[in-house]
Amino acid sequence: GNKKKILRHWFIAFRHHPRRSFPFRFMLKAVLPSKIHVWLKKIRTGLSFHCLNVVSRPREHAKESVPSQSIRETLHQSLEKIVHLDHCVLIGYPDHPNIGDHLIWLGELFYLLNRSNVQLKYVTSHEYFEPLTMENLAPGAPILFQGGGNLGDLYPQLQRFRERMILRYRDRPIVILPQSVYFKREENLERAAQIFNAHPNLTIYVRERRSYEIAVRYFPNCHVLQAPDMAFEMEGMPGLGFRRKAEIPLLYLCRTDIGFNDAFAPDKLELPGLIVEDWPSYAWQDWWQQRNGGDVDTWSSKLSGTSRFIREETRKKALGWREHLFQHLWQARHPLGFSLNGLPHNFLHRLSWDLFYCGIRQLSRAQIVITNRLHGHILCLLLKIPHVLVPNIYYKNESFYHTWTSRIPFCKFVSDPKKVKKAVKELRGG
Repeated sequence: GNKKKILRHWFIAFRHHPRRSFPFRFMLKAVLPSKIHVWLKKIRTGLSFHCLNVVSRPREHAKESVPSQSIRETLHQSLEKIVHLDHCVLIGYPDHPNIGDHLIWLGELFYLLNRSNVQLKYVTSHEYFEPLTMENLAPGAPILFQGGGNLGDLYPQLQRFRERMILRYRDRPIVILPQSVYFKREENLERAAQIFNAHPNLTIYVRERRSYEIAVRYFPNCHVLQAPDMAFEMEGMPGLGFRRKAEIPLLYLCRTDIGFNDAFAPDKLELPGLIVEDWPSYAWQDWWQQRNGGDVDTWSSKLSGTSRFIREETRKKALGWREHLFQHLWQARHPLGFSLNGLPHNFLHRLSWDLFYCGIRQLSRAQIVITNRLHGHILCLLLKIPHVLVPNIYYKNESFYHTWTSRIPFCKFVSDPKKVKKAVKELRGG
């Protein structure tokens, strides 16, 4: 009770400070009693993010047995087979607003940071790759490609770039981090197979069983391994158990892009009161386009404007003092977020970190989530939110669920839109 009163006093001071820049030395001495000043100084200088234990409680579903920790251990066991990784290059920063790809990127960074004696020499997106810069910063270093769901011809620009890199850098070990494989056209798969199989040291990680079967069949000269999605690197991290008040009974996190399955359109689910949203970052992209009168080809390059908009939109919400504290500590004091500051191009990683928080806050508003996004499913698992996973346009979601997460009690996969309502009722305990 006393600690909550202390935090309440702190927020009164923080909200009315003109810069809101956390000026502890002056603000605390002027506004708060000396004992409170000493206590908050400990938060400031110590493991401040763990003070969330004062105001956080796990969700009720956290009491259930959840084998997601074993998924993270499986991920580590598989990635340990990458040898000679004392220094490396990571290519594929997600220069777009899909929060799921930013979760993957953060998982890759945290894995490399936690793996002993690994130096990340060069990071970039596929659009801003500079061969001379890579040669100067990391001569001969292994190349790691971002994981995700783009190994195929659904996203031809990314696939063509990856194929050009594999053709060009035959003298370097290349690792494709956990991907889903999907080709609509057989000739595109055969061309990729010819290029991949010609490389003398190419390792391909796939993140579900169906993709593993395709990769083993078509890429026999490559080292093909199966591993979970890289976002599971964040399982068990501090702050994910922070409990918010659920404002929405039922949320449908629904993609509307090329991966959308029309059979699971919101109006076909026949669920009254269903709130339908995509990742909030897509709304911010639309805002940026309207503001600048055109397309946003390099979305993340507008970092200052994007970050400012994220902050302002968040402040417009009627957040309670607990959420304000959580938001500030997440952005400024979280030990994992803090570790990103020492990496090359840390401003990009900080943007991904802010988007991670926005995804957490979006899903935490709901009592139950329905989603056709794989990383909506994964983030719900990390947050222990009961949810229903439905198919996207191909087998990715279903295959991933049956490969890794089918035994988790608070999530269900439904392949028939008529059965979604029943699955929701079961999750509610009805």
